[in-house]
Amino acid sequence: MKTKIDSDICRFVIFDVETTGLSPRAGDRVIEIGAAQVDIPLVTVPGSRGRALDIRRMSRRKNFSTLLQVDREVSYGAFMVNGITPGMLEDAPRAEEVWPEFLKFISGSCLIAHNVRFDLSFLLHELGLLKLNLPASHFLDTVRLARYLLPELRRYSLMSLAHFLEVGRVQEHRAMSDVEITFEVFRALLAMADRRDLCTQEDLLRVSGGRHGR
Repeated sequence: MKTKIDSDICRFVIFDVETTGLSPRAGDRVIEIGAAQVDIPLVTVPGSRGRALDIRRMSRRKNFSTLLQVDREVSYGAFMVNGITPGMLEDAPRAEEVWPEFLKFISGSCLIAHNVRFDLSFLLHELGLLKLNLPASHFLDTVRLARYLLPELRRYSLMSLAHFLEVGRVQEHRAMSDVEITFEVFRALLAMADRRDLCTQEDLLRVSGGRHGR
């Protein structure tokens, strides 16, 4: 499975979803998706375990952001968190229009999210409803990476980490806003990992990642 655009660049996609509730098993749906492509060049470092990520030259590429119209009411609890109303979804594209385009957007990338298994569970549920498959893909969890690098912290919520790493802003609990904060947190954590000689994608996967699919 390729997680790079060419032989010299690794592409990551940071993503976040807003939902009608907390459980895809109970029928809750994704009503907003936000994502950002992040490219990090690879460099050969003598004595390293692989080609290292040159985090000084990491760059943001394209964004993907949209509301989705689904056949599920937004729960009161979800509305209190994300503020998304039924009226905001009336003119949004249908889910079946959005997800094929999202799969193209993430093709060949390593997925990143804060508490990634929550977002991944909803992504897999949505794709399953459309009989679409998520290609075999690696993923990284910024929560796990933070726990590994900062074991002394008591809280690992997105905003707790943002404030500790001094990259904080007001969290709006909207998909693209959370992607922006996660990007800043990820960039700060990468700098810490690099100082500890965790400098390859394989290193990051070992301490904070996993794999979906074959």
